[in-house]
Amino acid sequence: QSYRFFLCHHKASAGCLVRLLKMELQGQGAKHKVFVDTDNLTDLTRLFTVVSNEVDMLVVVGTSSVLTRKWCLGEITTARVNNVPTVILGLADFELPNHCCLDTHLGLV
Repeated sequence: QSYRFFLCHHKASAGCLVRLLKMELQGQGAKHKVFVDTDNLTDLTRLFTVVSNEVDMLVVVGTSSVLTRKWCLGEITTARVNNVPTVILGLADFELPNHCCLDTHLGLV
């Protein structure tokens, strides 16, 4: 695996936090290799290949917007289908989808 963590996030609502998280994970002796799309993605056609084959764990930075982004949903789905361990770092405004909002999310896919 090339990356220990892949940080799945909505840039407008968590971009700064993701930058700090990456710095912390890579610093202080841990030296974990962390994938953040704005830093590491050079070819968009490889995004889901990276998730499925090159990461140990997908970290979903859970904001109210993360599940409204088709790329984030694609990353989460790719991880799930390929048995990539996934954790949610749920922030204060994050809610897991319920039956009421599934129709909204399904319209995004």
